[in-house]
Amino acid sequence: MQLVEGEWATEDVAVVQIADGEWRVSDPTHPEEDGLSILGVIESTTLGYETTNVRDPAVRHAFATLDLAVRFLAPADTDNHHGAAHDD
Repeated sequence: MQLVEGEWATEDVAVVQIADGEWRVSDPTHPEEDGLSILGVIESTTLGYETTNVRDPAVRHAFATLDLAVRFLAPADTDNHHGAAHDD
């Protein structure tokens, strides 16, 4: 697994590539073994980058870029989340 750097990189968001075309988004302010640390998963698909939020796994969103997908899953109280456009 490899930590992925990007514009979203803050102390509130960590992105780790867990497989080819798949990333885990987590909140590093919680211990890794704490289930609260995982915010969601992003998967590269033919539609772009599809998010699964662990708090609402039945709802999925597709984004044109990995950056937009990460920003969507980022905690709502970070500046990175505001203004993220998404497709329902």
